[in-house]
Amino acid sequence: MHTRTIAALAILLLLPALAYPKPKWSPEYEKKIGTEAIAEVEKKWKVVTDEAQQKRLDQMVKTLAAASHRPEVQYTIKIVDEKEVNAFSIPGGFVYVTKGLLEDAQSDDELAGVLAHEITHNAYYDALQRAEKNKKLFMGSIATAIGALILGAKGNEISTVLAAGEYIRLGVLSKYSMSVETRADTEAVSCLLATKVYNPVGMLTFMERLAARERRTPKVELGVYADHPDTDKRCQQIIVRLEDNNVDINRRAVTKWEPPLAAEKEVEGKKLATLTLWGVQILATDAGTDGKPAIERVQALAEALRLALANGLQDYEAVADAKADPPRVLLGSKVWLTITPQDAQAAGLSPADLARQIEANLSAALHKENLNRWWQAPPPAPAKPAGEPAKPGAPPPAPTKP
Repeated sequence: MHTRTIAALAILLLLPALAYPKPKWSPEYEKKIGTEAIAEVEKKWKVVTDEAQQKRLDQMVKTLAAASHRPEVQYTIKIVDEKEVNAFSIPGGFVYVTKGLLEDAQSDDELAGVLAHEITHNAYYDALQRAEKNKKLFMGSIATAIGALILGAKGNEISTVLAAGEYIRLGVLSKYSMSVETRADTEAVSCLLATKVYNPVGMLTFMERLAARERRTPKVELGVYADHPDTDKRCQQIIVRLEDNNVDINRRAVTKWEPPLAAEKEVEGKKLATLTLWGVQILATDAGTDGKPAIERVQALAEALRLALANGLQDYEAVADAKADPPRVLLGSKVWLTITPQDAQAAGLSPADLARQIEANLSAALHKENLNRWWQAPPPAPAKPAGEPAKPGAPPPAPTKP
């Protein structure tokens, strides 16, 4: 979630609680506070109607709520017209997501990870706990600071607003503490696993992308945020939680990715079959096998590579065995490509050097994939892919031999 907005919303949703005596936190009390809070929220943001997205979200929160710490809570989820990537929950079972989040999430698994985190905050009464702890510190002028944060003021403008009062010193605007955020992350992983529907790796990939964005954004150094974990640390904690639950951390299963492409092109009057991945040329050859043209051989190689990628192939698993006779390239423990003299001739290299070059090309392509996953938009669908990526969470089809 975006730090400025989360901090603001954490306080906005708490304000109604200050008008009440010490809460008993009955469902009725919680719903009453939430109803008053959403009235304030919807003054700031326009709620939009999207029937297809609404149906998707309703089913998601229903599934997640049933697997949460408080399955009896009935959730209402709404979409707000905001480009910022964000989501937040309000006591009483109210959840908001921005249009920006719906556009940014690359799979249902990523979106479910965000919602599971927010539902966990609600299930543990985190907002009400925070309100009860700080209610004596609130003053009327706090609304000015909240307004600045919600409207997306720049860091220096926020600091100017906050400096007018005692709020930094008192820590009123502190986000959820490290222990609370850690619990929300780890319990969200458990919730996702319990659904048996959503892959919790989606929560990790979403957070990793958020962390990458934060690295290129100047930080607003406010002392009240000192106890809040940065996103990199949260990613590390999520990985530990996934590993503790023996979850296969296959990021391609929950994100959009570009499959390898086989194509023909003419080079110096010679027709070559090429294999590319993320714009990196892996192989160019005119050598076919078993009487079949080179393009069919390369298409089979592309399909075998696609299946290996869908199953979570890492860059270190693409290895050249240059000492073998003939040299070859392995994906994991399986031989993917055996270098022929004709392959080497087309590349202008020795067979051993070509095997090493292909290993380096694969490594470069997979490194580029990581950069694109974290820093850029997902790739557009290619016009003629060698094969479509496996549906997130679904097993890949039977392999095709090269």
